[in-house]
Amino acid sequence: MTDPRTEAPPHLLLAVAPDLRTHLADTFASDGFTVTTVTACADVCAACAEPGPGVVVIDAELDGDRTVFQTILELRAQPWMAETPVLQLIAAHDAGAVHQGLKAGATDFATRTAPTPLLAHRVRQLQRVTRTVRDLRKSESSLAQAQRIARLGNWIWDPQEDRVVWSAEVHRLLGVPDTIRTAPMARFLDRVHRSDQAAARSALDQVLAGSPAFALDLRFVQKGGQARVLHTQGEAMYDEQGRATRVMGTLQDITERTAAENRIKFLAYYDSLTHLPNRVLFTERLRGMLATARRRQQLVATVFVDLDNFKSVNDTMGHTAGDELLKTVAERFRDTVRDTDLFTRDRHGESETHTVARLGGDEFILAIGDLERVEDVPRIARRLQDALKQPVTLAPYGEVFVTTSMGISVFPQDGQTVEELFKNADAALYHAKDSGRDCFQFFSSSLNDAALQRLLLEGHLRRAVQNDELVAYFQPQVDGRTNRVVAVEALMRWNRPEAGLIAPAQFIHVAEESGSIHELGRWILHKSSSESVARGWHARGVNVAVNISAQQFKRPDVVDTLLEAVTASQLDPRAVSLEITESVLADHARAVPTLRALKDAGFSLILDDFGTGYSSLTYLKALPLDALKIDRSFIRNITTDSRDAAIVTAIIGVARSLSMDVVAEGVERAAQRDKLLELGCPVMQGYLFGRPVPVDQLIC
Repeated sequence: MTDPRTEAPPHLLLAVAPDLRTHLADTFASDGFTVTTVTACADVCAACAEPGPGVVVIDAELDGDRTVFQTILELRAQPWMAETPVLQLIAAHDAGAVHQGLKAGATDFATRTAPTPLLAHRVRQLQRVTRTVRDLRKSESSLAQAQRIARLGNWIWDPQEDRVVWSAEVHRLLGVPDTIRTAPMARFLDRVHRSDQAAARSALDQVLAGSPAFALDLRFVQKGGQARVLHTQGEAMYDEQGRATRVMGTLQDITERTAAENRIKFLAYYDSLTHLPNRVLFTERLRGMLATARRRQQLVATVFVDLDNFKSVNDTMGHTAGDELLKTVAERFRDTVRDTDLFTRDRHGESETHTVARLGGDEFILAIGDLERVEDVPRIARRLQDALKQPVTLAPYGEVFVTTSMGISVFPQDGQTVEELFKNADAALYHAKDSGRDCFQFFSSSLNDAALQRLLLEGHLRRAVQNDELVAYFQPQVDGRTNRVVAVEALMRWNRPEAGLIAPAQFIHVAEESGSIHELGRWILHKSSSESVARGWHARGVNVAVNISAQQFKRPDVVDTLLEAVTASQLDPRAVSLEITESVLADHARAVPTLRALKDAGFSLILDDFGTGYSSLTYLKALPLDALKIDRSFIRNITTDSRDAAIVTAIIGVARSLSMDVVAEGVERAAQRDKLLELGCPVMQGYLFGRPVPVDQLIC
C-alpha cells in the first residue's frame, strides 16, 4: 500500500458557485492540489472525462438546468467515477440536502462557510478513507476468491521444541491422518520427495541462520505414492538474540498449474507430433552453438532434410499413416544424432553439441557442432540416410521405404548468422531435389568438391587391401649405446595408383571414422608378423611394434582379432609389441580388462606418445604396461630446453619406479642421443638411426 504521507495529492475538481471559486481554488492549490474549476452543473461531467479527477468538491448552490443531486448521479453512472470521493458543500443546517446527497452518491458533506483549512483537511481525510476502503475491498475480494479456489494450508514450526503444527488443509494436501496434529520437522520433511529434500532442508537452515523468508516449489509424496507439487513459503520471527522462535508458512497445491506451465513450455518449444524441438528452440540452440564455435574456431553444420515423396504417403495411406511415418523418422534421426561422437569429441569437458528439430510437414533440420573438418559433414549426412535404409512398417498397409534430400550449410564459410545458414541450407536443399533426390548437396561448390573427394577416398580405401595397395614400412628401434636393433616398428603406407605413395596422416583418420581401420589394422599386424617369421627377427631378439587404433581397441573381439592376425603367421605373440595411445585409456574401466587380456595372451604393451595426453598416474600403476614411449615433442629441444629435459627425466623416473622400459622417438641428432643416454634412456627411434623403409631396405 502506498504511504499517504508521500503520495502526491490528486487532481481535484472544484465545482462551486462564483462566490467561492477564487478563494477555494487558491486554498487547495496552495495545499498542493492540481485544481480544475467549473461553475455550472452542465460542465461537471465533461470535466470528469476518463480517467477522471481524484477528488470532487461540488457546491449545492451550483448554477444550471439540472440539480446538484442529478449531477452527482450522472457522475456515479460513469464507471471510473464510481468510487471517487465527492465532498458536497451545503448550507448550514440543511438536513434535506444531506439526505438527498447521500441518495445521489455524495461521500461526505461540509458547510459552505466552513474554514478553508478544515475543508482541505476533510478532503485529505476523504482520500485516506477512500484508499483504505478500496484496499480493503480488494483484500476481501482476493481472500474470498482464495478461500474458494486455492488449495492452501498453513503450518507453524517451533524450532526450539522442534514441533510443527498444521491446518486441516495441510492434512489433505499431504495425506496425513486427521488424528496427527503435530510432529517433528523431520516427519514433516519425510513427505517431501527424496530429490527435493535437500532443497527443503537448505531453506529451513537459511531461515534459522537469519534469512527471514523462503519460497520454493517442492514435490510432496502422498500416502498412495502420488506426488503433488506444492508451493512452499515460510517466514521466521526472531528474538532479541537473533534466534528463530517461530517459522510460519503455507503450502499451496500447484500441481495442475505446474503441469499446465510445463505443457505450455512444451508447446512453445517442441513439436507436438514428434516431440522434437521446433524452429524456436532449434534457433536458440543454434545461436548458442555458433557462439561456442566462434570462441573455439570450429565448424557448425546446418542440415535441412526433406522426405522424398512424403506427399504420396499422405495421399494414398492417409494422414494417420503419414504421422506415424514422421514419428518413426524423427526417432531414427534422434538416435543418429546421439551417435555423433563418431564425428565430434568432448575435447573441452563439455557434452557434444548437436540438435535435431522438425520445422513442419516433412521438413527436419539438424545442427552438428564441435566439428573441426568440413570433410566430416558428408559422413553425418550418410549416417542420416542410412538411418532410413530399413523400411518403416505402417499398419495396416505394410512396409514403406523412405529417402531424403538434404541441403547443408557450414558455419562460418556459408554464413555467420542463423538466418544466413537457414537460407543457404534451404537453397542447397532445393539443389539436392533438382539433382534427383535421395542425395545431399552443400551450399557452395567448393564444399561439394571436398565432400565428394572425401567419399571417393573412403571408397578407394575400403578396396585398398583387396587391391594389394598397402605397403608395410619399418623403422628400427636401437640401443643407443651399441647401435644394436632391438625392435622394428611397422608403419603403413598406401600406394594409390592414381596418387602415388600416401602417408598415414592423409588417410588414417578417414579409415578410423569409416570403420575400415579394423581391416587395415589386421593387415599391418599380419604383414609385420609374417616378415618377422620370414626374416628371423624374433630368433635374434628383435620384436615387432605395431600401432593399435583406439577404434580397434573399442571392439569387443579385439583380443581374438589380434591373436588371429599374429598366430596365422606362426609368430609367437611374445614377439609383438602393441603400441596404444593415451586416448585408449579414457574409458579406464573398459581398457584395463582388455589390456590384461592382451598381456595374458603374450603381447608386450607400450603406451605411445606419453606425456601428450591426460594419463592419470593412479591409472598408470594399475595398467599392465611394459614400456612408455616418450613423445618426439619432448626430444626435439632436449639439449637446449631445460624444461624438456626435466620432463624426460621425470618420465624415465616414473617408468623405472613402475618397472617399465622407456623408448624415445624422434631422435635425429647425435646430441639428442647423448643426452638421452646421460638421462638413462638407451632405447631410441628416429632418423638418426634410420628412416621408415620397405622391408627389403631395412638393415636389421
